[in-house]
Amino acid sequence: MTRNAPLSLALVATAALAQCAPVATQPTGPDRQERAILEYAPDADLSRLETTERLMLMTIIKSGDSYFDKRSKVRSLVRLYTD
Repeated sequence: MTRNAPLSLALVATAALAQCAPVATQPTGPDRQERAILEYAPDADLSRLETTERLMLMTIIKSGDSYFDKRSKVRSLVRLYTD
């Protein structure tokens, strides 16, 4: 190894950590689901949704439909689930 090998390894490690940092700060689990659902149905009362209902909404949100189709479906189901 050369004299600069430890420096090179340190730079590689720093670059790798820098790539992971945004992932570590992103919300996960229910927080991510809530934010995604609220993007399509901002007035939704998410406290009244069951886990299976949230999963159904997330399936719609992750589908290949257009934004407007997703919004319409999510809002309709949220109304159905919370009434």
